[in-house]
This record gives sequence, structure tokens and C-alpha cells, in this order.
Amino acid sequence: FETTEPTGVAEKTYGPAAPATVEVSPATDENTAGEQHCVVATVRDVFGNPVPGVRVEFDVTGANDRAPVARTTNADGEATFCYTGTVAGVDTIRATADADGDGTAEAGEPTGAATKLYRPGRPAAVILSPAAATNEAGDEHCVTADVRDEFGNPVEAGVRVEFDVNGVNDRPPAIRTTNADGQATFCYTGTVAGADTIRATADGDGDGTPEAGEPTNVAEKTWRPGRPATVQSSPRAAENRAGEQHCVTATVRDEFGNPVEAGVAVEFDVNGVNDRPPVIR
Repeated sequence: FETTEPTGVAEKTYGPAAPATVEVSPATDENTAGEQHCVVATVRDVFGNPVPGVRVEFDVTGANDRAPVARTTNADGEATFCYTGTVAGVDTIRATADADGDGTAEAGEPTGAATKLYRPGRPAAVILSPAAATNEAGDEHCVTADVRDEFGNPVEAGVRVEFDVNGVNDRPPAIRTTNADGQATFCYTGTVAGADTIRATADGDGDGTPEAGEPTNVAEKTWRPGRPATVQSSPRAAENRAGEQHCVTATVRDEFGNPVEAGVAVEFDVNGVNDRPPVIR
């Protein structure tokens, strides 16, 4: 055949074959609760060609379960899916391609998966437990601050919480850090009978210092006097004429010097020239 002889031309276009694989990217990632996360599913045929126009079903299971969502691949065989997780924990994002073209992505068809870790957000709320309690002077009292983000997730370990006691048992602020459950515990022993307010403030902005305006809460604490430990009589000495009435007052205190509560029975016993049977007051 020579260039001057009759000839004809035909064009042949090869389209991709049926979907055979699905690759989800990124395969793993971490975000903070409340942030949007996107994945791209790339659908290819058995020869590695991108497949456009394929229905891909995205399914999220785990901490942030949600109903399946369908997307369609573009000219590059890519379909994008985004969602926002609000629950701290691990999600698995599975993408399944409609290989047989029946309009439904089904089990047994090409699929790929990615793993997503949602971490708690910054501290937004502090819950103190117990919110109110009563103890005797000299007992140890503990409160637990449960620190959570805006979605109610316990914050991660290491968040600084400042505990401040104001009232009859004032003391300097104390710093504790949250454990893996987002909790920090503070204990103290009150020796003065009366009321205290225990304030817990979390380091909401992450600068290492819990400050005014950051998440906080209070608990109320009542300290009752302990058991009677001392009795002081007043007056300690006095003189009267025969026939005159004489009165004494007994002040009963616990081991810390707090006046005991009403209702403690005190026995008065007179010995000497005016002996008389004991009297209870």
C-alpha cells in the first residue's frame, strides 16, 4: 500500500470497565468534635482506570452512626463525602460502589474504608459532684469535677482544673488535672463549723491557667461541729450569800474549738457543803 492509494480512518474510544476497586482517602485522620471531616472515594476498574458516573454509598458506623448517603463519581472517578462528628470516639467510613449499575450499592460490590478518630473539644462545662454535702469538722471531704466539651464529651486527660474554697475554711486555690474520663478530684479537711463554697474552674482556652470567664461551677459544703471534746464553765469562781441563786454556764466545744450543736446533754453535779443530785441540761 502506498500513500497515494485509497484509505479510510476509524476512531476507537475505550471507556473504563465496571468498578472493581474503591480507595478511600485519607485512610486515617483525627479531628476535634464539631469539626467537619471529608473523604474522597476513588473508583477504578480492574485495569486501574477511574470510573466516572458511578453511584457510591458512604456509610458511617461507630461513635457517630448515621444513615447511608449516596454520591456520584466525577470525571476522575472521585466522589466526596463530608460529615461533622460531635461524639468523641472512632468512626469507620465505608464507601461502596454500584458495580452492577442497578442503582444500589450492595454487599459484595467493590468497597473501601477509612478510620476517623474524633477527639473531645475544649472544656465548655464543669459538673461538680456532690453538689452539696454535710460533714463533721475534721472529716475529709472530696468533690469531683466532671469537665465536658460543648457536645457533652468528657475532655481528654491533662486539663487543669483550679479548686478554690471560700467560706469558713478559706484556703489557697489548688490545681488538679483531669484523668482519662475527664474528671479531676479535690479533697480537703474542714475544721471550722459553717459553710464553704467550693469553686472548680477548667482551663477552657488551653493556655495552662484556669481563669475568670472560663468554664466553672460551684458546690456547697456545710461543716457541722464534731463530738464534744471540752467543757468550759463560767464563771469559774464566784461568791454569793447564803440564800442567793448562783448560775453557771457550760460551753461545750469539739476538738477544734467549735461550739457543739444544740441538744447535747450536760450533767451538772454540785459537790461540797451544798451537795445535790446531778441535773441534766
